[in-house]
Amino acid sequence: METFLSKKEMLKLLSKFPERAIKWIGSVQSLRIHTILFIVSFLLSIFKLVAFDQMLLVLTTIVSLEAIYLSIFIQISVNMSNKNPVSNKFIIEYIEIISEDVDEISENIDGIMEEEEEEDDEEEIKEPEVLNKIKEAIISLQKDIVALKKSKKQKTK
Repeated sequence: METFLSKKEMLKLLSKFPERAIKWIGSVQSLRIHTILFIVSFLLSIFKLVAFDQMLLVLTTIVSLEAIYLSIFIQISVNMSNKNPVSNKFIIEYIEIISEDVDEISENIDGIMEEEEEEDDEEEIKEPEVLNKIKEAIISLQKDIVALKKSKKQKTK
């Protein structure tokens, strides 16, 4: 008597397949196997065991199918990461912490620049080039953080 898997068990097995496939595809072992298969394909043609046109047709078909499956696996991976509210919440919190740190650094640089201006009231000096670059970088970071917050809020809606 044969035993069949229940629908729930079958779905559980099928849902794990993309995760395993994604892990394997991104491994060194996958790179090695693909490299060997490509080399073997061309060697078969070089040694006239298979016609070059036929080898290219089969190889192109295999690579095309593989690309389709890779794009599906990538989308599954994106969908799984979007379903994980913990990681999204963590990212938002991390962005906020970085934003606070950048604000604090910006305030410190402003304070340093004010102290320097007070010390040199009699002389008209220009802000040091390094501080200007740091300030520009911080402003750029602040803009990026605001953009990240907006895009993350839009994704979570």
